[in-house]
Amino acid sequence: MFKAAYYFREGVVLAETDKGNVLIDKSGTVLASGYEQLKGITEEGRVPVSRNSKFGYLDLHGNVAIPLEYDDLDSFSHGLAPVKKGAKWGYIDRDGKVRIPFNFDEAGLFASGLAPARIGKETGFIDVSGKFVFQLAFEHAPGFLTGDDEGIFRADYDVSRFWTSDARFGYVNTAGKAIWGPNKETPDHPPLFGWSERDKSKSCEGISQAIRETVAGFPLQ
Repeated sequence: MFKAAYYFREGVVLAETDKGNVLIDKSGTVLASGYEQLKGITEEGRVPVSRNSKFGYLDLHGNVAIPLEYDDLDSFSHGLAPVKKGAKWGYIDRDGKVRIPFNFDEAGLFASGLAPARIGKETGFIDVSGKFVFQLAFEHAPGFLTGDDEGIFRADYDVSRFWTSDARFGYVNTAGKAIWGPNKETPDHPPLFGWSERDKSKSCEGISQAIRETVAGFPLQ
């Protein structure tokens, strides 16, 4: 009996049982179990898992596709996944081949050809060669992705959020230009490029105030 289940992706889904997380197919057959962590199915048909504090990836049949030899990892995005060995991060492809060496103290997901990364005090966004395209001072930046944390409905986006060490917030575009902040205020939604105030007002015509409040989370003037 399953306590909870998530969304099917590529014919499989993660489910919770009294004995931990399992990977099942649409018939309910358990394909993999016994792992400390079973994360969401990612791009490239890979499932991040851990056992005895070591991380790797399963395929969609529950078999080990990339050995559990890493100290941490994240999802695949655009054919690459950040993985950690010792204190450093690098990137591998779906076959486990190292594509970007383990040079980074932090490394995020690729989107729009860029990924947030840090080497020492240097932070910014790198390309698939592992070189910084532009530098940007931040404490955290999730990258140019939109969607939920499980990778469902994830897509490239033309701005990334970022937070500085003094808790200021901003948006940066793929050219490396901070188009909002960083400052203490946070906008209610990502920037709407090319929309005039008239466009924004017109888009809400016919929408009741009650629905606007429900969608936005606060009253709109």
